[in-house]
Amino acid sequence: MDKLLVLTQLADLLNRQKLRWAVGGSLMLYLRGVVSDFEDIDLFVTLEDAQQVIELLDQVAIPQETVPSEQFQTVVYKKYLMDGVFIDVMAGFKVVVSDRVMDCSLTSVTQLKRLILYNQEVPLYTLSEFRDFYTYMNRMSKVELIDAYLQGGAHED
Repeated sequence: MDKLLVLTQLADLLNRQKLRWAVGGSLMLYLRGVVSDFEDIDLFVTLEDAQQVIELLDQVAIPQETVPSEQFQTVVYKKYLMDGVFIDVMAGFKVVVSDRVMDCSLTSVTQLKRLILYNQEVPLYTLSEFRDFYTYMNRMSKVELIDAYLQGGAHED
């Protein structure tokens, strides 16, 4: 199934419940025109809404095994497979940088960009915020892609 169609199905499901969520990672870059493809859906939710999101996804998607990583201290991390598309769900997203833990959690005050895709509202992290996250994760190739995109005259909005 088309990955964007799965995203719009998720958007419909989460928006109907008025849950706080956002797309990040390569899908966010794809939807902004920074990259030409993406592999999975990185879905960030608030800690307050995490349990309800998990209960909803447990009904429509197949839970997958997750492998812990020392680079992250994310409070809730679940993987799903829905219509052939992998979905990573994260709440309380935290990245370990040297001896510090950087809290990158989605909250009620996180600034988001709103995109309409197939008549569904899809909230996206801002490029500048996710650029910081990629810096914390030491994914410098993604940082360089964002920098080049913004330096090329593209705007955050």
